[in-house]
Amino acid sequence: GANETWADSMEHVSVRFIYGLFENQLCPTATQNSHIVPMTIAPNPAYNEFSLRLPEVPSSYTVTLIDLLGRTLSTQKSNASVLTIPCGNMPKGAYIVRLVFDNATVQPVSQKLIVE
Repeated sequence: GANETWADSMEHVSVRFIYGLFENQLCPTATQNSHIVPMTIAPNPAYNEFSLRLPEVPSSYTVTLIDLLGRTLSTQKSNASVLTIPCGNMPKGAYIVRLVFDNATVQPVSQKLIVE
């Protein structure tokens, strides 16, 4: 919008670019019988913590928090349908939350997270 600074608009471009990189990373291995588990992140924007919710948990999974430079900030393994992750010590900004399931037939999912 008109109120956006150049840095803000560049941040949006970076998020889209990195998001696209991670989304497409494993596409060649996707098959017809693979399925997607939708991930919900709330609250988003987050302040001290956020919860990741899954409607089903087909296998244990790894959650990775990635910054806009593509650096891995944290990795956590879980098999819970609701996982709460602290983010109070993270700098304000945009991040990618990436979920990779141990079950290879479930496609990885990525979602943007804003930390305020």
